[in-house]
Amino acid sequence: HNSYEKKIGGILCTVYEGDINEYWLNSIKHGSSCQPFYPTWVISAYIAVLIAKNFDYVELIDVGSGDGRIAYCAKILDFQSTSIEIDDVLIELQNTIVSTTNINFNPICVDAIEFDYSTLNVSRPVFFIGGLPQMGGDVLAKNIIEKISATDLKKNTSIVFAGTHAKRQLSNNQSAGGWSSLIDKYGLQVMKTVSLPTVWTFDQLVDTPYLYTEFI
Repeated sequence: HNSYEKKIGGILCTVYEGDINEYWLNSIKHGSSCQPFYPTWVISAYIAVLIAKNFDYVELIDVGSGDGRIAYCAKILDFQSTSIEIDDVLIELQNTIVSTTNINFNPICVDAIEFDYSTLNVSRPVFFIGGLPQMGGDVLAKNIIEKISATDLKKNTSIVFAGTHAKRQLSNNQSAGGWSSLIDKYGLQVMKTVSLPTVWTFDQLVDTPYLYTEFI
């Protein structure tokens, strides 16, 4: 793909162009897939993970991880990192990244709804949910939260949600980035909200809110 140089904020940068169409098409072929593949910008991913680290979490599980950028950033920030993704083509891409960079963020090709998270042997984990609430992320989050709630990990676990302020996209409560109903239902409280740029907020005046929550 093409690359070119451009000044951004007065800094000369090299911009690389890529095509995600193949990965997007593959990601929607699975019956239990909760959202098509949209890559998180790596700088946004790094900042989101760094905030989780500041809360002293030890392990990071990226659920619906796409090409693994959040899990990759977690590994370079010294988390015990796990990347859960249902699509085999995206997992193949993740494995290529692992072998090329020698950064092993533990990609696992599995349906996140069916996966047994107790096998990960974690003590203070943070889960990043890969999906907006109105695009199936709520189904994914519900299943994971119910699994966590059935274990002793509940008091030590954080759940991070990516939300949206786009009112036209939301079919129910529009507060907490569209996650308020689920947050209330499962007894979570928001510790911090940070807005970061993402590819799915190009047409919006505000960026994507990331909500860091814990169980009450």
